[in-house]
Amino acid sequence: MTWGYVLGLSLLGTVVPFGLYMKALEKLPATRASVFTIFEPLTAIALAMLLLHQSLSWIQYLGVALILLAALLNAVLNGTATRVPRWLKQRQRA
Repeated sequence: MTWGYVLGLSLLGTVVPFGLYMKALEKLPATRASVFTIFEPLTAIALAMLLLHQSLSWIQYLGVALILLAALLNAVLNGTATRVPRWLKQRQRA
């Protein structure tokens, strides 16, 4: 039973996020798609807590906080203002 959880954790925590990142690269520039990779470790941690009933130590909670801080700083410092696509601008004029 434990191996099933390990397999599920590896698939949902690593393989699926990587696949979604590769799909995002098809539609977004690499700099924007890379933002999604910041959340991959958080997914693995959350699934480990849910599926394997793992508990986190204070240093791991600190790591989670640093990951979230990095995501926030990345969004603020890189100016993630949403650009309106050309086709939508033309539609709004009409």
